[in-house]
Amino acid sequence: MEGSRSTMIKLNNSNWITWKPRMEDILYCKYFHKPIEGGDAKPEGTTPAIWTKMKHKTIGHIHEWVDDSVFHHVVNKTSAHEL
Repeated sequence: MEGSRSTMIKLNNSNWITWKPRMEDILYCKYFHKPIEGGDAKPEGTTPAIWTKMKHKTIGHIHEWVDDSVFHHVVNKTSAHEL
């Protein structure tokens, strides 16, 4: 997935249908899928500090692929699952 990074599209007001599965694929490949799968419930065996860091990294990856024109809709979200 690293080599195909340039093929990812930024989310705008008309491409949710194609953006969402691509974003999910990127998160799975980078092992940041847990925060989008189970909401804010910390997986068993994960420390609170590691879970918080993983959630922040996941949100950061999502924010990276959101166009400025719609960023204001997601900037205040604190849950990757909500995004």
